[in-house]
Amino acid sequence: PQGTYLVSQDLYVQNNVALQGAGMWYTKLMGDPNKYGISSQRVRIYGGGSNMHLSDFAIFGKLQYRSDSEPNDGVTGNFNTGSTIQRLWIEHTKTGMWITNSNGLMISDCRIRNTIADGINLQSSMSKCVVNNTANRNNGDDSFAHWPNGGPCGYNVFSFVTGQLAWLANGGSIYGSESNTITDSLFVDYTYGCGVLLSTTFPGLGFSGTTTVQRVNIVRSGGNDHDWGWRGAIQICADHQPIASANIVDVNIKESMTDGINFIAPSSQSITQIVLRGLQVPDEGLAFGGKYHGLYVYGNVVGSCDVYSSNFVNWSNNSTRFSISWH
Repeated sequence: PQGTYLVSQDLYVQNNVALQGAGMWYTKLMGDPNKYGISSQRVRIYGGGSNMHLSDFAIFGKLQYRSDSEPNDGVTGNFNTGSTIQRLWIEHTKTGMWITNSNGLMISDCRIRNTIADGINLQSSMSKCVVNNTANRNNGDDSFAHWPNGGPCGYNVFSFVTGQLAWLANGGSIYGSESNTITDSLFVDYTYGCGVLLSTTFPGLGFSGTTTVQRVNIVRSGGNDHDWGWRGAIQICADHQPIASANIVDVNIKESMTDGINFIAPSSQSITQIVLRGLQVPDEGLAFGGKYHGLYVYGNVVGSCDVYSSNFVNWSNNSTRFSISWH
């Protein structure tokens, strides 16, 4: 029911349980500021079953630091099959949602603000899960991410999501697995990372199938990452494993801080079968008076890319082992 509830221990949700409030403005699960320094006494909803449904409440944590050796608060755990998460508002937790071991999970109509780390991370063993119509802002790591550091996973979709103003990392990040999609979404003001990142930096399953980024708008992104330096508004980064078969279609990139899209491979892993179709990059290099490129390939990249019906003010391929075919 409506009300503010002081929570200082884990709430376990199991098979065939629905936890529904009176609305995200009316039912509030509030962390205890006097206990929040103890990781076991935070607001944490832990999934442990199938056919579980969370909806219509808010979580207000009190976390003021990040320690990755401590468990995540917010919403976490395994949601297996037949589960939904709808209309949640989450603030001031380490991660908004860090989900594992789920097939067909539907996350929709949520708002996640002011987290110390990720907004939503679909982590290990996540398949056919959808994050839809959800807005994340002021996150301290990726606003929306899929990191397949576990069992078989893939075919996950981020659709109609909005990410804004993270103070670390990226808007939408895919770190591997099979045939994942970011579609019909908006990423604004990622001045410490990319609007969209496809990367094999982290351990886990490599890319397979076809990864798709389509009908996405990216504004004022491609900023200075503390580990990587300046990144593109979109970056394809073959770090520890190759990346093959990605379609980037009908993407508008405006006022990029550096490059509109770039390709990088620090250990000379290959980037192949990349299709850019309908990209519009009318300007770039906002942080440097336009001294960057709409499309840029670093000298360490091996592979190929096909470009169709796209607009770049300028472009540069610095690799003798990477080919661009213009159609």
